[in-house]
Amino acid sequence: MQKYNVDNNSVLLELVDAGLGWTISRPSGVLQHVKYLPNIQLRAMPAPTLSREVFLVSRNSVPFSLFQTIFEALTRITQKKLAKETIEIAPWLEEEIFTVDLDNEKKISFSSVSD
Repeated sequence: MQKYNVDNNSVLLELVDAGLGWTISRPSGVLQHVKYLPNIQLRAMPAPTLSREVFLVSRNSVPFSLFQTIFEALTRITQKKLAKETIEIAPWLEEEIFTVDLDNEKKISFSSVSD
């Protein structure tokens, strides 16, 4: 028996698509390779699962107004595109995805965001 260890989402999903194994992947990794979705199954991991927070980091010399503009743009992209696409392929994550309320910069559930 031969075993392969691969650490690349594209290759992993290609191997799963070809019937050569299985993988544990983040939804964001699958979203980058939607061409495999017709032939693969996605299932929620049993609890406890891992979660991740994403931070915007810049040098102190970056003007705060530019930092705020980037922050707001990334928040909108997350709300309008990334979170929606993630929930389309992994609906069990709807209550697990959080974004930021731009009015007070507090974390809120994506499911409470209105279009």
